[in-house]
Amino acid sequence: MPGKTTTSEQWPAESKLAVIVETATMSESKLGQYCRTKGLFVEQIKRWQENCRIG
Repeated sequence: MPGKTTTSEQWPAESKLAVIVETATMSESKLGQYCRTKGLFVEQIKRWQENCRIG
């Protein structure tokens, strides 16, 4: 993942896609754990997933 100086919203598309792929099959509880360890929010990942779907 990108460095600590960038926010997750500033990450390149490739990094966001990597998160989407990595979390695609996770349960809500596992996703919550993942987000806490990565400093992300579930809502962010869901937004990235939706943006990926609609292009």
